[in-house]
Amino acid sequence: MLLRSVPLFQTIQLQTSGRTVEPKWTYKQVGNVLVFRWADDIENLRQHEVNVGYVPDPRVQVAPYHSLVVRGGHVWATGAGGDKEMPEFQSAHPNPSDD
Repeated sequence: MLLRSVPLFQTIQLQTSGRTVEPKWTYKQVGNVLVFRWADDIENLRQHEVNVGYVPDPRVQVAPYHSLVVRGGHVWATGAGGDKEMPEFQSAHPNPSDD
């Protein structure tokens, strides 16, 4: 999920309809991109509203990424420095021991 600004990680609160607030180990922050680490099928996720609340990091004036795109089965983020492959998306899985 692409966020408008870079959040302070400690302030992120992720919630879906029909679920309680998600634990922090179920998602990961990469700049202004939030990577969900859920095992749910994409079609199942589309049925739920996702709400994200956070406090923007005042030290970061410009969000590093402005779009996300899938190319060849890989997720790429586009920013001022050009395109960057986001390997975090390909390896995202629900395992709290990774962090």
